[in-house]
This record gives sequence, structure tokens and C-alpha cells, in this order.
Amino acid sequence: MLLATRIEGIGERLRGLGSVVDRYERGDPEFPEAAIAWLRGCEQLLLGLRVHEGAEIAALRGAIARAGDRPAADDGEHTSRRTAVRRARAVAAADALERANAVLQQTAADAEAGSVTSKPSSPRR
Repeated sequence: MLLATRIEGIGERLRGLGSVVDRYERGDPEFPEAAIAWLRGCEQLLLGLRVHEGAEIAALRGAIARAGDRPAADDGEHTSRRTAVRRARAVAAADALERANAVLQQTAADAEAGSVTSKPSSPRR
């Protein structure tokens, strides 16, 4: 039962990825925030299932936030700092979604194979 719940929960998250990617394709300026929200949902799901991949998803959210903090590299164009930050965050978000997709796919495959096990939330004393 828990195995089926894991696989179904991961499947639901993956089915929602397309609508987030659609925002990237449309050039939606709110895409990075939508990606962060989707990643947060994935993180919550994985941590709720007590698998360590949730921490990797949290790091991906951090990478998006960090992309806005880096100074803009001179790309040869005359772009404003704001435009460069927005572009960097969008690229970081797209990269993070690609990695998160791979993590979720692998977690689902491991669950189907029966190799994902729950981790205790704290050591027993």
C-alpha cells in the first residue's frame, strides 16, 4: 500500500510539470516562482515519504534563488541588471526542473523495484 502511494504521489507531481514548463516556453516572468512552488511540493512529498531525495530538491530551490544573487556576466549585450537576473533565474529554474524530473523518475523507478525504503525520522533511544 505504501509503495503504491509513493508511486502515485510522484506520478501526480510529474503530471504537473508540463504546466510549469509551459510558462517557461511562454516567457512568463513568474516562471521561476512557479518552478520554486512546484519544487517545494516535490520536496514536501519526498520528505513525507521519508526519502532523502527531498533534500536534493531543496538544494535545487536554493540554486534558483542563488542565481538572482550572482552578478550578471557580461554577455556582450546591453541588458539591464534586472533583465540579466531574471534571465539567470529562469535558466536556473529550467535546469532545476530538469534535474528534479530525473530525481522523481528515479525515485519512482526505485519504488516500483522495491528498493526505496523509508528512513526513520529520528534515532530511537
